[in-house]
Amino acid sequence: MLCIGQIVYDLTFFMDGPIIENRKYVMKEHTECIGAPATNAAALLAKWGCDTSLIARIGDDFLGKEILDQLHTDQPRKWKSYDF
Repeated sequence: MLCIGQIVYDLTFFMDGPIIENRKYVMKEHTECIGAPATNAAALLAKWGCDTSLIARIGDDFLGKEILDQLHTDQPRKWKSYDF
């Protein structure tokens, strides 16, 4: 299965109430993970044992490195990265 699409690094911050204009907030909790439709589909298919490939562009910055680290940690035998 070939999945082509986006790969992103999501940062989700939790709040107790609605956002009010012109106020500052301190976020005490957050989660970080990779995602996007093609990435999620490829990861799920790989976990189900399918021969899966993902074509997506990853930035050459600290978040791009984090994405590659998570891909290789989650599925070290399934994911390969190539520079084009």
